[in-house]
Amino acid sequence: MKRIDGRSFTPDNPGQDERVRQWCKARIEPCTTAMNTLPTDTVFLDGELTQKELADEVLARVGGLLRLSVEGTG
Repeated sequence: MKRIDGRSFTPDNPGQDERVRQWCKARIEPCTTAMNTLPTDTVFLDGELTQKELADEVLARVGGLLRLSVEGTG
């Protein structure tokens, strides 16, 4: 919630900012609950990686999937 509270969505409209923050906070529980229904290898983007780290992670995972796909057809 700290990240949500630190965001400014509409800087010239503090009332709208607060409504958006409340909406975001209301989504936390349903999203957390839904996490339990996803496959165990689901990757969650938590905003902690830099852009480069995230790109490297995606490329590593996609590369692994492509290798599996090619190996499966050979």
